[in-house]
Amino acid sequence: NLIIQIKSYKMSKNYNTLKNKTLFGKYKISKIIGKGSFGCVFEGVYILDNSKVAVKVESKNASSHLLQMESTYLSILKGYGIPKIKSFGHHGNFLIMIQELLGHNLMQIRYQIKGFSIKDIAMMGIQIMDRIEYVHSKNFIHRDIKPENFVIGYNNTSTIYIIDFGISRKYRSSRTGKHLKFQLTGKMFGTVRYASYNASRGVEQSRRDDLESIGFMLIYLAKGKLPWQGINLKDHNRQKKYIEMLLLKKYTSAEVLCTNLPKEFID
Repeated sequence: NLIIQIKSYKMSKNYNTLKNKTLFGKYKISKIIGKGSFGCVFEGVYILDNSKVAVKVESKNASSHLLQMESTYLSILKGYGIPKIKSFGHHGNFLIMIQELLGHNLMQIRYQIKGFSIKDIAMMGIQIMDRIEYVHSKNFIHRDIKPENFVIGYNNTSTIYIIDFGISRKYRSSRTGKHLKFQLTGKMFGTVRYASYNASRGVEQSRRDDLESIGFMLIYLAKGKLPWQGINLKDHNRQKKYIEMLLLKKYTSAEVLCTNLPKEFID
C-alpha cells in the first residue's frame, strides 16, 4: 500500500506540471478534478468563449494507452448521453483528450443527499438502460459498470451520461455481426464489487455482463451494500476473499439480494 501511495504521489506531482498550461493553443488547464489508475482529469476552459471543458491526461509511459482507445471509441459512439470529444493529441510526455465537462457521478450524489429513494433509482435505471442499450447497438460492451461511471450533465442535470470507455471492447463485428466466442480468459476486467459472476471468474464478457452489473449497481444504490462487500478474513488472504466473493455471487438468490426492495428488482 505504501508503494502504491508513493507511486500515486509521484504521478500526481508529475501531472501538476500541466496546471495553467495552454493546450493546442486554445484550452487552458486549471484544477485537478479527478484521479485514477490511468492518469488525471483537469477542469479547463476553451479560451475563445471561456466555456468549461474536461481535460483527461495520461502519461505516454503508461503500460497501456487507455486514453487513445477511449478517444477512438467515443468518436464512434457519439450520441445522446455520451461525452462529446473536442480534441485529442499529445503535449510533451502526455496524451491529452479534451471533452465536454460533466457534473457529479452517482456515487458522489448519493453521499451528498444521503441516499436515493426507490423513485430516484427507477428514474436513473431507465436512463442507464437506455445508455447501455445504445452502446450495445454500436457493437460495444462497457465492461466497467459502476456508479462512478454514470454522471449528470454539467448544465443539463436531468441527463445521465455514461463515461470511461478505456477498457470497453467490441463484442461483435460491425461488418459481419459475428459475436465473440465464449472462452475462459482467466482475466477479470471491471470493478469487482459490481462485476457479474462470469466476469469475476474470467469469462469473455458480453452484453449480459453489463446488464448484470447494472442490476448489482442499482441494488447497491438502493440499499447501500451488496452481500459480498466487507468480507473479513483474519489472515488477510486476498485470494480467499476473492473466492468467497465469487461464491456469494453464484449462490445468493435474487430474493436475498433484493430483500426489502420492490419485487420488480427481483424480476
